Amino acid sequence: MTKIEPGSAAREITAALEKAGHEAWLVGGCVRDALMGLEPHDVDIATDALPSETQRIFAKTVPTGEKYGTVTVFTDSGKAEVTTFRGQERYDGSRRPSSLVFGVDINEDLARRDFTVNAMAYNPRQGLLDPFGGREDLTRGTIRAVGEPKARFAEDPLRILRAFRFAAKLGFSIEKDTLAAAKESIPLCSALSGERVRAEIENILMSEAPEKAEELAKLGFFDAVGVSRSGETRWDKLAAVPKDIRARWAALIMTSALSQNELFERFKFSNRLKNDVSVLLRELDRQPPHMQNEVRARLAGIDPDAADNDAARPGNTHAGAKYISDPRRASACPGTLRPGSMRLGVVSLDAVRSGFSRQDALFNDTVHPGSGRLGVTRSDSAGSGAVTPELFRLYVETYSALSGEDETAVLEALDKVLDSGDPYSIAMLPIDGGDLLRLGVPRGPRIRELLDRALTESVRDPSLGRSELLRALGFEESAHG
Repeated sequence: MTKIEPGSAAREITAALEKAGHEAWLVGGCVRDALMGLEPHDVDIATDALPSETQRIFAKTVPTGEKYGTVTVFTDSGKAEVTTFRGQERYDGSRRPSSLVFGVDINEDLARRDFTVNAMAYNPRQGLLDPFGGREDLTRGTIRAVGEPKARFAEDPLRILRAFRFAAKLGFSIEKDTLAAAKESIPLCSALSGERVRAEIENILMSEAPEKAEELAKLGFFDAVGVSRSGETRWDKLAAVPKDIRARWAALIMTSALSQNELFERFKFSNRLKNDVSVLLRELDRQPPHMQNEVRARLAGIDPDAADNDAARPGNTHAGAKYISDPRRASACPGTLRPGSMRLGVVSLDAVRSGFSRQDALFNDTVHPGSGRLGVTRSDSAGSGAVTPELFRLYVETYSALSGEDETAVLEALDKVLDSGDPYSIAMLPIDGGDLLRLGVPRGPRIRELLDRALTESVRDPSLGRSELLRALGFEESAHG
């Protein structure tokens, strides 16, 4: 008899349920993981006890899903989700069961589950219950639907994404009939909520096999949920990207030619995630800087040339001005340089493509600066032209992973900038808005314009102190007193 060693909390809970005259089985992922020699993250127990009966048996419970038959039970040694045996259900468009059937046995409960590897149960006294061949599929490395695949996906289209998630997580392949049913059922995904879809895609992206998302795309998933693609795709380097969901999303958009705006809207990205991914995409559209002054300028959101060009400072309306600290101002200024805008002086896009061998290596004729192959131009990106040191480091590591080039020198330059304490943001300047107010500058946008200019001056010459910066802005330190 197959023996699984459940944790102390699972033993305690199953024993208490059985003592009260009920059945109790470990089910789902905890059984699957135990058979694979993995440490289960969560413990799920199926029982014939109704939620109200479970709550009477245990001193500390929380009805986390009582409506669906689930109660979380807490013991001194841990917790477990205890769910009443459930029969086949019908799901509505939001993936919530529209009908529940209690009062069935463990076999019928297992029959309603998604995949064979998740449709096994274990009881310390009765051993392993495996009516659908889940253990054999574990040995084969196969994700296979329980029963008729099309019926399982019709009950809940999110199971299509879960198939790819489990394949990515476990390193398995999807059984051919299950894959064929998934392809045929893809249109059903259009009714799924964006939040649930994003969560499943993120699980795939954060796995050891994020390229499984490519197989999902080939089935037409992104088209089905309203996210268009604009060209060739490259998915093979996703696994090399840092395991940070912001970097993985940016790399996915960059290499798959998915529409950035449509993805953000359809998958309900939070504002913070949307901003960080947009900043990474903007930076990935450019080559990493290698000099300290260039790194400091990028952190500040100032083109490096601006720090050495008197005609290209904030507030200057000369053609060719390159200040990009605030994209809202930048988009209104035709002389502004924006990543991806093709406003690279007199350099043509063809020259950029032919001359930037590093970019060619990164995008492999799929995505180029200014090519519009990222769904939206960089001028539409959320966020500001400035980038935090943490995001800049993530950008460099992501760029290196996608290009295959060693960018250690860039990270070393970043560390030197941070160690120096030289300003790269308005908050680090030796003057602030209060100083300018005391000098007679009226409240309003002029304050920000002057601080922007002070930042450019400071990036240009980090040795400038308070008095020098005020003089550069047209004020005398004595007037401040």
